[in-house]
Amino acid sequence: MTYIDILSIFVIFIFLSTGVLHFYWSFGGQHMLDGAIPTLDEKPIISPSNFLTFCVGLVLIGFALLVYVLEFYDFSLVSYRDYFIYLSWFLSFMFGIRAIGDFRYIGFFKKLS
Repeated sequence: MTYIDILSIFVIFIFLSTGVLHFYWSFGGQHMLDGAIPTLDEKPIISPSNFLTFCVGLVLIGFALLVYVLEFYDFSLVSYRDYFIYLSWFLSFMFGIRAIGDFRYIGFFKKLS
């Protein structure tokens, strides 16, 4: 097992864990929710619906599946590898945008915390 395999398993675990956490929140769970939603003067800035939170959980599980397929699936029989690579670049781009944030409440460059 190479270090890339170990890193891939770690990333898959992170995506699965955050996906399950979003499912937990969508069904009414409150644990760790206060650290996930940005607040201003103790009031939440955003209020995502349970359906949207559930959809985010599905997307995160899909990301875990994407990483699994790219690392452990044998593409010698099919020619879909390029689509998965494009999806992974899109995923990287989206997480880059998420990390930059809105320059006010979310991301590396937030001004209010």
